[in-house]
Amino acid sequence: LNAYIVYYVKNGIHTLLRHQGCDRPAAATLFLRQLDAQLEVRMQIPKLAVFSDAGEDFAAACSMKLDVEFFSPNTALAKEGDAGDSMFFIVDGNVNIVDESSQTVLATLGPGNFLGEMSLLLGDPRSKSMIAQTVCTVCTLDAASLEELKEEFPEVVDAMYNIAIKRR
Repeated sequence: LNAYIVYYVKNGIHTLLRHQGCDRPAAATLFLRQLDAQLEVRMQIPKLAVFSDAGEDFAAACSMKLDVEFFSPNTALAKEGDAGDSMFFIVDGNVNIVDESSQTVLATLGPGNFLGEMSLLLGDPRSKSMIAQTVCTVCTLDAASLEELKEEFPEVVDAMYNIAIKRR
């Protein structure tokens, strides 16, 4: 059912853009890629353990606050030691978690994973670098958006915070 909804929404957007005389197909393609990424994360959120009890309202609200970013291979999403003012949801591609001191890849995360939540929630600097291994599509949740979510869904954000404390 969701695939049909996405299909019809995308068709409608293409029709609207043509009707409005959009002569920039690249801009339309970028917009549709961003829409695809937000919809994919919207579908992923309820499946993530940290959000499993959050409910559909939270998933919808959270996905609407996400920014979509695209990263080329070997581009840093965040560097070790940086301030952590966002967390990332990987939609497409792979991201390496790298220890800068030894230049060792500690883990590789792919679609459906999230990262950076410890710094966002606890305010600590980034403990490791996050480097795109392949071309990546990533949705970003920043601190301001997290605060807005906390106002509407305090129990979910508190649960995220408690998980981060335990993982520390």
